[in-house]
Amino acid sequence: MKLTNLSLATKIKLAFLVVPVALIIVITVYSGFNLISQQNELKRSTATQVSESVIEKVDRNFYERFGDVQAYAFNRLAVETALTDSISGQAQTFINTMTAYYVLYDLMMIVGKDGKVIATNTTDKNGYKLQTEFLTGKDFSSSEWFKICTSPKGPEGGAWYSDFEANPFVGQIHGSKGWGMAYAAPIRDDLGNAIGVWYNFASWKEVTQGIRQEALQALKKSEPGAEIFLLDDKSRIIDASDENLVLKSKLEASALQQENFTLISEGNTLQGKDFTHGHAASAGAYTYKGKNWSCVTIIPKAAISLANFFTTELLLIDFLFLGIAFLVATTISGNLVRQIYHLRDIINKLSTGDLSNFEGGQAGKDELAQMALSVEVLAKGLQQTSTFAEEVGKGNFEASFTPLSEKDTLGNSLIKMSNNLKLAAEEDKRRNWSTEGLARFSEIMRNTNDLTLLSEALVSNLVKYLKASHGSLFIVNNTQPQAIQLDLAACYAYDRKKFISKSILPGEGLLGEAYLEKASIYKTKLPKNYIKIASGMGDGDPACLLIVPLKINEKVEGLIEIASFTVLEPYQIIFVEKLAENIAASIATVKINQVTRKLLEESQQQAEQMRAQEEEMRQNMEELIATQEEMHRKENDYLQMIERYKQKTEAEE
Repeated sequence: MKLTNLSLATKIKLAFLVVPVALIIVITVYSGFNLISQQNELKRSTATQVSESVIEKVDRNFYERFGDVQAYAFNRLAVETALTDSISGQAQTFINTMTAYYVLYDLMMIVGKDGKVIATNTTDKNGYKLQTEFLTGKDFSSSEWFKICTSPKGPEGGAWYSDFEANPFVGQIHGSKGWGMAYAAPIRDDLGNAIGVWYNFASWKEVTQGIRQEALQALKKSEPGAEIFLLDDKSRIIDASDENLVLKSKLEASALQQENFTLISEGNTLQGKDFTHGHAASAGAYTYKGKNWSCVTIIPKAAISLANFFTTELLLIDFLFLGIAFLVATTISGNLVRQIYHLRDIINKLSTGDLSNFEGGQAGKDELAQMALSVEVLAKGLQQTSTFAEEVGKGNFEASFTPLSEKDTLGNSLIKMSNNLKLAAEEDKRRNWSTEGLARFSEIMRNTNDLTLLSEALVSNLVKYLKASHGSLFIVNNTQPQAIQLDLAACYAYDRKKFISKSILPGEGLLGEAYLEKASIYKTKLPKNYIKIASGMGDGDPACLLIVPLKINEKVEGLIEIASFTVLEPYQIIFVEKLAENIAASIATVKINQVTRKLLEESQQQAEQMRAQEEEMRQNMEELIATQEEMHRKENDYLQMIERYKQKTEAEE
């Protein structure tokens, strides 16, 4: 049968069945490959974000280690050890305590000005005995870190640090590969002269590997085939899941860009063409400049499958097109051709994704007119969907959007996506707020050694940071074990300091209860007249009260009390509880330093008294010796007189 012999209705039916099918195939293939491309781009973006997060955490962690070694070198016990060229029991205890407290260091050493080791940690982070005696007296005067730390200029930023290395001494002590990073800072006397060096070796496992493994574990939940590598400035792998790759394999930037690399990791062969990657370079942190490391995250590319070409949305659109084509083809009449031309223009615009300046079809109640109206609604709905997606992409999660219906899968999915992204953004904001707050207060605690000044700085800054109204800090006074009490160390309210002479006994009021229970107390309904907060509008009762014990190793060092006109959020309470642990450790350290200074002063006074007594005894001895010599002389004179008398008597006889 010739096509020319068919009726127009038949031709229209064939046209409306053939053309939409062909169009659907093109759209399906194009959308499928476009979806795969978008998935790979999303994977690449995820890999980049993971790499940036890992390298940033590594930089921040090593910045803290950079500050640790300077703090240790500044400690008075380190200065005394370097000055006397000997280690006291107190200084040895301090080294072992720091090793156990920070759990990050495999080796700590104090080296004298001659380059020889005076002291090392004799226990590990768990308190077990270590065989480090062989290092005592070992000469490191020719080492780079010793030369730089004892040079007149000193190390840049206050401390020296190495690149990733395998320390043979650490390997011998711990029976490991000795991987990690070394840090060293000069020990200076009161005149600023370098009299020794404090040396720390940070464990690779406790610092860097932990950060990478945590990130990889989270990433593998969604990308099981993903891998994360840390590279040095020569593109050598310095950390990976497979330790056999460390310092033995490289990932050059050109090979990554060209997807031309092959790695065998844990028995699996990783081909570059099968992976997309994200790369982030180290930028250091504050005064810590870093060693130009980088992080590379590789994620398997999205596989080509039928699921990418036959999504629910595409199938719905395909069936919609086919239904409309069949309906129009069987019911068209009269002004059919002109309406077909009009619909052709509409469909052509939709096929190219052009949703601008859309004009509706002709007025009418026939099937073609209704189809034109449906296409118009669909186009407007897609246009609204596109606008909403753009707003979400810009971070405007408050943009309004109404789905076409309850069954609008795409529209409802976009709303869910917007809500999830909004929640994620809020969570990131809270996490960043907490991280920045902990770093801020850590800086305050590192820079303040006086307990009173430290208490004032902590309370005032915490009240401001929480945007609260009142804060106070109580410190446990256990100078008399039988009469323990909580003394008010600092109080802050209405943007000014208030000092109140106040002590609280254990079990007395909410503060005393929190001390005995060693647990936080949070109340939004307070006892009447428990506390008044002064403001510009007068005095008022707070909306909430938070009391958190300052605990370290289950020992309460004090209490911190926060009152606010506004209710504290759960994440703010968690932040205060985390900060309380750091404050407790800082207070304990300051107390130890104060006791140490007091004992040192008493020891110096006793030494002066002993020297005075020794001088007095020496003078007495000299007088006694002179007296003895005078007695011997007189005795000899008497003996000579007796002898002469005997001789005279014998002569007379």
